[in-house]
Amino acid sequence: MSKRCVKNYSLEFKQSSAKLATESDQPINKTAEELGVNTNTLHGWINKYTPKNAAKTKKESDIHEELK
Repeated sequence: MSKRCVKNYSLEFKQSSAKLATESDQPINKTAEELGVNTNTLHGWINKYTPKNAAKTKKESDIHEELK
């Protein structure tokens, strides 16, 4: 059995990663891969460190752009 490697990330890294993932046009799993973190970990950071309406606002703006 292999040992699990636990990494500790700074609060600043977590917050900036969450912001990057929500503001980027690329999929979250691609952002996570580029940052070297697990996709589920990044999703957790997004849920914890971004305002609840930020993701909703982005989706709504995308819908409005599509309708235009």
